[in-house]
Amino acid sequence: MVKFIKVFSKVLDYFERPLNWIARILLLFAVTACVAEVLGRIVFTWSPAYIDELALYPAIWSAFILIGVVHGGIGHITIDYFLNKFRGRNGYIMRLALELVTLLICVIFAYWGFGMVHKFWVMGYKTPSELRLPYSILFVALPLGMAFCGLSSLKKIFKHIYSLYSSNGKG
Repeated sequence: MVKFIKVFSKVLDYFERPLNWIARILLLFAVTACVAEVLGRIVFTWSPAYIDELALYPAIWSAFILIGVVHGGIGHITIDYFLNKFRGRNGYIMRLALELVTLLICVIFAYWGFGMVHKFWVMGYKTPSELRLPYSILFVALPLGMAFCGLSSLKKIFKHIYSLYSSNGKG
């Protein structure tokens, strides 16, 4: 079980670093687009409508890409105050239950998101602005982010099961 957890963690870490950089680049692009829009509006009285879209979509993508990275790394999306009230075996059980609920939510959102992306792709929906980008490109970030968050949650589930099993053998 320990070897499996280590290999699974290494595979997730292999994806985490590029996702981190992709999200940073997308967020930098979004901020640059916002600054360009403000400068264009103030200095040149030029404000094309598509710059809003160029700023919004990379920001959404970076947020959904980072969900799994944040959940797997620092656990920012957890209920620490509540969970710290439980110690020992009960703490492992509560953390395991929380991760199972998180995994269920991730699976539901990933399934729903893939269905939504497929629907938008088949129906050919495009954004109403000047760029006319397919909505499927925008919304594919949701299922991908939820899938990675689910994998991070699965890693934590395996760790909690191992901790629960090893604490059971000690006591």
